[in-house]
Amino acid sequence: MDTDIPLSFCSILLLQATPSAIFAAVATMLILLLCSALLSSSEVAFFGLSLGDIEQLRQHEDNSTNKNILRLIDMPQTLLATILIANTLINIAIVVVAEIIIKDFFAQSVFVTWANGLIQYFNWSVSVDWLADFINFLITVVGVTSLLVLFGEITPKLYARSNKLGLARFMSGLVLFLSKVLGPMSRMLVRWTDKIEEQIEERTGGSNIVSKEDFDKVIELTMSKNTAKEADILKSIITFGDVPVKRISCPRTSMVAIEMSDDFFELLEKVKKSGFSRLPVYEEDLDNIKGILYSKDLVEHLGEPVHFHWQSLIASEVVYTPETKKIDDMLRLFQKEKQHMAIVVDEYGGTAGLVTLEDIIEEIIGDIRDEFDDDAEIDFKKIDDFNYIFEGKTLLNDIFRVLKIDPDDFENLRGDADSIGGLVLESTGIIPRKDTEVKLKNIIFKVVTVNKRRIEQVKVTLPK
Repeated sequence: MDTDIPLSFCSILLLQATPSAIFAAVATMLILLLCSALLSSSEVAFFGLSLGDIEQLRQHEDNSTNKNILRLIDMPQTLLATILIANTLINIAIVVVAEIIIKDFFAQSVFVTWANGLIQYFNWSVSVDWLADFINFLITVVGVTSLLVLFGEITPKLYARSNKLGLARFMSGLVLFLSKVLGPMSRMLVRWTDKIEEQIEERTGGSNIVSKEDFDKVIELTMSKNTAKEADILKSIITFGDVPVKRISCPRTSMVAIEMSDDFFELLEKVKKSGFSRLPVYEEDLDNIKGILYSKDLVEHLGEPVHFHWQSLIASEVVYTPETKKIDDMLRLFQKEKQHMAIVVDEYGGTAGLVTLEDIIEEIIGDIRDEFDDDAEIDFKKIDDFNYIFEGKTLLNDIFRVLKIDPDDFENLRGDADSIGGLVLESTGIIPRKDTEVKLKNIIFKVVTVNKRRIEQVKVTLPK
C-alpha cells in the first residue's frame, strides 16, 4: 500500500460562485446564527426571571417594555411554543444556507478527488460517488451542528443566565411580534401538547407525577459533597407534609409541667431546672391542662414570698392538636394562633404530649441548640463505635440522629412506635424478656433491662 497521501487529496477548494454571492450567503448565515442565539437566550431569560425580577417589573408596569414582558410570562406555554417554533424554522434555514455555501465553496470534483484519495490510501472497496456524497454530508452536518451548538445554544444561554432581565427587555418586542405572527401555529402546538398530556395522565392514572424518591435522587445527583447539609434540608422539606405531630412531639412521660398546687418556690425550682421558656400548668393530672406559664412573667416577681399567688400569671389560651395532624398543618396553626406550644391529645382526648414550634423547625434543619440546652440531653452510653445503650423511652428520631441512620429505612417497620422501646415492642408483639434480640435492617436491638410495664434499656449493635 502506498504510504504517501496523493497530492490530489490536498487540493485546494474550487470556488464555483462569484465573491459577491459567497459574501451574501455568508452574511445570511451569520444573521441567522445571531437570530438563533437571541431566541435561545431569550428562552433562558424569560423563564429564568426570579420572583424579585417579576415584582420589579410589576412596580413599573407603566413602562411598555415591562408590560410586554409581563404579558409574555403570563402565557408561558404560548411563549415557549413561539420561541421553539421560531428557533426551529431558523435552524432549518441555517442548514439550507449551509448546504448552499458548501456547494458554492466546493466543486463536486473536490469531493470525488478526496474520496479517491481516501480509497487509495486506506485501500477501501467502496463506491467513489457514495464516499464523495458522504464526505459532503459529513462536512455539512458536523459544521452546522458545531455552529448551532456553540454559537446558537451554549454561548447565548450562558450569557442569558447572568443577564436575564436585560435580555428579556431587549427581546420582549421581537418575541411579542413573533407570538402574533406565529400565533396559529403556537396555539395548535399548545392544544396538541395539552391533549397528549391528558391522554398520558388518563392511561397512566397520573403516574407521571414525580415521586418523593425521584426528588431525592435528583437532589443527590445535583448536590455536591460540600452541600450535604443543604441536601438534607431539601429532602426534609419534600417530606414535610407527611410527618405527623406524634413523630416529633415530646411524649407525656417526658413532659415537664407545673402542678397548680405547687408553691412559688417549688415553681421557681422547676422552671430553673427545666430551662424552658414555656411550661404547661395542670390540675391534679396532665389530662387537665389549665394553661401555659411563661418564664419571663416571673422575672419581676422573683422577690415574692413562698405563698405568692403565681397562678394569676397563667395564660389560659392553650392550643390543642391531635396526634395525627401533619406538621405542615401544625405550623400553619401556630401562625394563625400566634403560639409556640401546643398540647398533643390522643383519640380519647387525653394528653399524649406536647409539641413546639422549635420541634417543627428542627424537623427541617436539624437540632437547634441554645445556651440552655444540655449536650447530654439524649441519654445513652457509647460502648464502642458499633455498640450503644439507650433508654427505652429515647425517641427514634434522636437515635437515628446519633447513629446517623436514615429514618426512611425504618418507615415501614416502626408502625406507631416513637421510642426505641416501642420499636422493639412493635417487632415482638409482646413485652420481651431480658436479652431478647430483634434484628432490623442488619441492626441488632437487644433488651438490656425490662420491667412488667415497659422496656427500660436497649442495646443497639450496628453492622460492622
